[in-house]
Amino acid sequence: MTFRVLLLCHNDDDKHNGASMFQSPRRASVTYTPNKLFRGERSTNKIGPLGPESHLYSHITTSCFNDVILVPLMTWAYFLLTLVLYLLYPGKAYPQDLQKTAGQRRLRLRLVKDLLYALALFVATGMSVVEIARLALGHFGVGLLPFQWVAFALAGILRFTRGFRARFSHYWIAAVFLWIALIVVNVVKIVEELKEGIHTRKGTKYPMSDEVTDVGVLIGTFAVLTLIELWR
Repeated sequence: MTFRVLLLCHNDDDKHNGASMFQSPRRASVTYTPNKLFRGERSTNKIGPLGPESHLYSHITTSCFNDVILVPLMTWAYFLLTLVLYLLYPGKAYPQDLQKTAGQRRLRLRLVKDLLYALALFVATGMSVVEIARLALGHFGVGLLPFQWVAFALAGILRFTRGFRARFSHYWIAAVFLWIALIVVNVVKIVEELKEGIHTRKGTKYPMSDEVTDVGVLIGTFAVLTLIELWR
C-alpha cells in the first residue's frame, strides 16, 4: 500500500547529498510505503523509516524530529504546567495601587529586571524569526518551530502583568521550565549540527555555520531568561 505525502522537513541524507538537494523544495512530494520512505520522481534513494534517530549518525536525533516533535512538545508541556500551577496555587487578584507600597529601591530593581527580560525576550524572538526565515528561504522547511512564539508571548504577558496581577502566582516556575527545556532541545540540535559538519550546506542561503551561530545565540538568550526568572 502506497500513498502520497509531503515532506515537512529535511532529513540527514539531504544535508550530505551536496547541491543536488537544493534542486527541489524541502516539501517535495514523496511516496510512502510502510517502514520505508522514498523520494518522489526525482530520486529513488531510500531515506529510512520516519523516527527520532538519525540513521547516518547514531545517538543523535534528526532535525525533523527536533523541529516537529521536541520544540512543540516543550511548548505544550509549558502550557500544561502553567495550568497545573494555577489550579494548585490559585492566587488572588490585587489592585495595581498596592504596588506603590513597595519601596522605591525594590521598584527600581524590578524595573531593571523587567527591562533585561524584555530585551532578552526580544532577542530570542528575533533570532527565532531569523532562523525560521532562513530555513524557509533555503527550502529546508521549518517544521513546527513557529509554535514556540506562542510560548514566548504567554511567558512575556505573565511576566509583565505579574501573573495577571497575582492570579497566576507561580507562573515563574513554568517559565523557568520552558527556558531550560528549550536550552536542552537546542543543545541537542546544535550537537546534531556539529556532528553533521559545520561546513556543510556551503553555497546555500543558510549554511550550517550560520545556523549553528543562530542556535548558539538562542541558547545563550534562554539562559539569560532563566537567570532573570530565578532572580527574585
